[in-house]
Amino acid sequence: MRFIPVPGIGMPTVDVPINDPNGNLSWYLDKLYLPGAMYEKVRDPEGILSTFPAIATTLIGVLTGRWLRTDIAATRKTLGMLVFGVAGIIAGEIWNLWFPINKKLWTSSFVLFTAGCALVALSACYWICDVKLRRGGWTKPLIVFGTNAIAAYTLADLVASSFSNIHIHVGLQALTLQDFLYRKLFGAITPAPLASLVYSLAFVIVCWLPIYGMHHKRIFLKV
Repeated sequence: MRFIPVPGIGMPTVDVPINDPNGNLSWYLDKLYLPGAMYEKVRDPEGILSTFPAIATTLIGVLTGRWLRTDIAATRKTLGMLVFGVAGIIAGEIWNLWFPINKKLWTSSFVLFTAGCALVALSACYWICDVKLRRGGWTKPLIVFGTNAIAAYTLADLVASSFSNIHIHVGLQALTLQDFLYRKLFGAITPAPLASLVYSLAFVIVCWLPIYGMHHKRIFLKV
């Protein structure tokens, strides 16, 4: 994406920004081979090129799982995840200078940075919960999500899709349900990043409640 010219547009970082939403190599390939089937009409955050680094993210998870299943000491497991996590964060930030961290393109710098963050968080959770066995009430919300992860993911996707596809007319303007709720309930919160964070937390809670109901009734969806 950085060194291959985009046909009809030019060289990334020279003729067009590398992460231009309508002028990068990922967009070009999806437009060429997925016409009319793109997730966002004119682009696809889960397109052809971005799938390859997404596979890398998955494989990092597989390797982490294999690391946790080894017979080495728990302290070494924790330290290994922590070291590689910090290394991933640093590598991602350095790579970001040449190839920006971008979720919708799932850039390689995004893979390194997010995998690093995940490994650091997992090492902390593993040390606290599985090594030191400090499992209090604070773990309950996480257990609810974790034991029904597939249902939670599917529900979140359905809710997000509904919020985006349901429209509400406000005067002469048609707003998506997401925009309407955001403006009505969170629009007055400043600064804007804080409003976005509060909205995200509220969304998580909305998704958590029915999953809690499933957990309470001992209903678990597994593959």
